[in-house]
Amino acid sequence: MKKIQKLQQDLRYDQAILISDIVNINYLADLNISHKDKKAAAILITQKDIFLISSQMHKEETKRSILNQSPAVILVIQRRNLNYWQNIQKILPRKIKYLFIEEYDLKMQDYLYIRRLFSRIKLKPLGDKILSMREVKDLDEIKLLQKAQRLTIKILQNTLEFIKKNISKKITEKDTAAQIICSIHKLEDAEPSFEPIVATGANSAHPHHKSGSTKISQGVLLIDLGVRYKGYCGDLTRTFYIGSPDDEFKKDFQIVKEILLKTSDKANTSTSFWDLEKKAREDLSRHKLEQYFTHSLGHGIGMQIHEEPFCAKSTKNKRLRRNTVITIEPGIYKTEKYGIRLEDAFWVKKHKSIKLSSFPLRYDLVY
Repeated sequence: MKKIQKLQQDLRYDQAILISDIVNINYLADLNISHKDKKAAAILITQKDIFLISSQMHKEETKRSILNQSPAVILVIQRRNLNYWQNIQKILPRKIKYLFIEEYDLKMQDYLYIRRLFSRIKLKPLGDKILSMREVKDLDEIKLLQKAQRLTIKILQNTLEFIKKNISKKITEKDTAAQIICSIHKLEDAEPSFEPIVATGANSAHPHHKSGSTKISQGVLLIDLGVRYKGYCGDLTRTFYIGSPDDEFKKDFQIVKEILLKTSDKANTSTSFWDLEKKAREDLSRHKLEQYFTHSLGHGIGMQIHEEPFCAKSTKNKRLRRNTVITIEPGIYKTEKYGIRLEDAFWVKKHKSIKLSSFPLRYDLVY
């Protein structure tokens, strides 16, 4: 309720906020509706009233939500004879003249439709108000993220055992990715944070490789996976070597490992994400490897696998905020040879960062 009351404080009597982004609805109402169910619910906020709107399919879950336990909240179940937007129109108070909408959540088709449907109301962009709220986590959210990361590590451990037992059967990247997804679905209150990446050999040099029919054999093996637990995402990457690596790989692995340790050690509220990336790139440049790092150093993580804070030059003057959770994932990608990426999630505190959960930074764990 406090989160919504904070939004209400800025509203005039003739203004309202419509929350249609299912992730933000889950966040404000403490729900766990699948991100695929785009129009399963909505929240309409006025200066004095809060309407929690639910589809027929999700009405029981919505009734049990923390938000619905407040006497200040009015629960509305969508009528079957009306579409999503018509149901919202039915409950919009007559006094509302300005409606703030989540512009990033709407397709042009929806925007044009509601502009006609709500013809007496002026539509205004809400901007990043809720995204900014979500950036800073409370202790309950931190605990859920820690649990998600611990489960992610558990699945990685199971995956390495699966590979050890089945490598002689010539299993493929796709076989291993399927095993990861199957293992996650066996966990309670869990689903994959994203489609896992299993990349072997030269495929590991493509940061967003799609797991395919390449057989896992001697050489580099990169695994990037995550468990979403009760709506909160885990994210972890490790690079392994099956067999005996050459000196070039061992040197590059050590460089990536040191960058991860150094940058995470400097992650606190006195620096920006961009400053951390600059330091990482400076270290790579000293080894003449900066050209092989082809993505940003990391990203915020929470109810979405990528969320605020983002690591970009445009945010160079924005310091990391206390109680944000970020990933740090330096990498080296040598086309036609191999890629090395190591990634962990960190809880940013005032003077330091805390790793959410720990898994060895070693390449020799498959055998």
